[in-house]
Amino acid sequence: MLHRGIPADPLAYTTVLNALCRKKQLREAYRLLCLMRGREVSPDIVHYNTVIVGMCREGRPLDACKVFRDMRESGCAPNAVAYTAVVNRLCVSGLYDKAEAYLDDMLGKGLLPHFSVFHSVIKGCCAVGKVNEAAGMMTRMLDLGMVPHAETWSSVIRSVCSDEDNVEVRRYCLTSTKQELTQLSEGSAIQHGDHLTANMGSSLDVG
Repeated sequence: MLHRGIPADPLAYTTVLNALCRKKQLREAYRLLCLMRGREVSPDIVHYNTVIVGMCREGRPLDACKVFRDMRESGCAPNAVAYTAVVNRLCVSGLYDKAEAYLDDMLGKGLLPHFSVFHSVIKGCCAVGKVNEAAGMMTRMLDLGMVPHAETWSSVIRSVCSDEDNVEVRRYCLTSTKQELTQLSEGSAIQHGDHLTANMGSSLDVG
């Protein structure tokens, strides 16, 4: 279309970007995204998210972060879909500090993270011995009215038990979470986790 001088509309670009990402042709997808900036159709949130999610699914979080920065610099504000994809993939790749920074930025923008975002960061912090940070994230979850999943609690408790010197965090887990542990025993958090599993696909819709 472009070679014949026929202007493409936003939907046409979305279709092509989706196809390139499905075929794992991410370099070509990014090139098309850059090409759009010099044409009448500027990339919107759907175009950027399509490439970001595609890169994250293929295990390329740093490239996804670059597209994330491009999106912000273009004046297109990232939404919860972009943050969720980037944070989860950064955690899977072991880049927990970066993931925590993106989560902090997300909260600062007033965006409510999906449960999976907190879970990924908390589990990641525990994996590298950052018990204080994990406990802090747990507190933020509770402040937002989220009930941590049993697996999230288990990650924190295991880390606390293995850290004999961290008395304050241990006291936090033992004294300030009785109500939440009761909810876990009643199955409310497990139901929350089942709801999460059922909705993981929809949470990464690019729109």
